[in-house]
Amino acid sequence: MNRRNDTLGYVLYAGPDIKAQGGIAAVVQSYDDAFGPITYLPTTSRHGKAASVVRFALSMALLPLYRLRGFRILHAHGAVRGSFPRKRMLLKWASMLGMRTVHHLHSGRVQEFCEKKGVERMRRKFSHTDAIVALSAFWAGYLRDRVGLNNVHIVHNIIKPVAATPEPRPHNPLRLLFVGAIHESKGIFDLLEVFAVHQDLLRGRVCLHIGGSGPGNAQMADIISRSGIGDIVFAHGWVAGEEKDRLFAECDVFILPSYAEGVPVCVLEAMSAKMAVIASTVGGIPEIIKDGKNGLLIPEGDTDAILDAILRIEAKREDINVMGDTNHAETAAYMPEQVKQELLELYKTLLNNASEA
Repeated sequence: MNRRNDTLGYVLYAGPDIKAQGGIAAVVQSYDDAFGPITYLPTTSRHGKAASVVRFALSMALLPLYRLRGFRILHAHGAVRGSFPRKRMLLKWASMLGMRTVHHLHSGRVQEFCEKKGVERMRRKFSHTDAIVALSAFWAGYLRDRVGLNNVHIVHNIIKPVAATPEPRPHNPLRLLFVGAIHESKGIFDLLEVFAVHQDLLRGRVCLHIGGSGPGNAQMADIISRSGIGDIVFAHGWVAGEEKDRLFAECDVFILPSYAEGVPVCVLEAMSAKMAVIASTVGGIPEIIKDGKNGLLIPEGDTDAILDAILRIEAKREDINVMGDTNHAETAAYMPEQVKQELLELYKTLLNNASEA
């Protein structure tokens, strides 16, 4: 519980188990690597639901002790659904203890969640937090214009430069890479359907590497086996660290046909690795991927559009390196030093407001 002697030393971070799989844990781990050490309060456990309940209760009990140690800001990272009530309870408790509060929204389903729960109700819930952090102008605009919040700040997702040096591109056959949860919301089964149905067209021209794990593991393995596409679709399981960097370096084009996103870290990492990107037009993705400039955009759930984008980029291989170079230049705003400055500006504002109160 020792506190560092700078602005970040006043900040207690909270969120899912930092060793868990997922984008939020990756962001917080990047905070620790880039700014560290940060002080972190996990609100879930990677060991299951029962362990998560115990972990959350322990975090609630520990919060007053952190306040006594001098932590003045609680910065809670979360999504929606089950994550939202946990973060609201923790933030409310922190506020009662005299801490300034930050609710950092990573989910690509914020709009769906707010509309389902009721915009007016969500406005009241969010208004009790000192700062709401959105990942992009798209989500900040929704929270300000539709939900009616005046405490919204944009903080970009943080990425670390991919360590491995990219191989000469493009390869033959062209190597596509998907990295993410094996879940229908990520569009992975749409992508597998394209490879299964059009395997004769794609074989010898394109192959797909998949880095990820999730509830759809068994279904994915069954599709690959039953469809006979094991020679062009390769599942690597959950990847991190050097193994993930290696895939980014060895593949040509990143693909994420997701149904909902904030600003996905995996896309930013691919951009940093000088990859061209195919992604769906959801959330903040169109703010970072411009169709025809640094990648191709597709409607979510449209398997014909997925196939068309794959064939278009395979036919114009000369564009891949140009797109990759453009992407690498575009990631400057997501590098650690830039994100640190955004956070420091937010924290200093909150601390100054607390001093004036």
